[in-house]
Amino acid sequence: MNTTKVLENQEFVNVGVDLAKNVFQVAYEDPRTSTMINRQLNRSKFESFLKDSKIKFKVVMEACST
Repeated sequence: MNTTKVLENQEFVNVGVDLAKNVFQVAYEDPRTSTMINRQLNRSKFESFLKDSKIKFKVVMEACST
């Protein structure tokens, strides 16, 4: 299967982002492998993650006020 072609024609992939004080918890299903990805990223890595990814993300954020 040509993964480049799959990624070019794909719909958006939902990525859930939990906002915390020092990190972003990021969770999504990788469309190439159908595996769930769950990572902690700091602010600069989160920005790079969104800009450099070949996946088109629709970002959904969660934050609680305390």
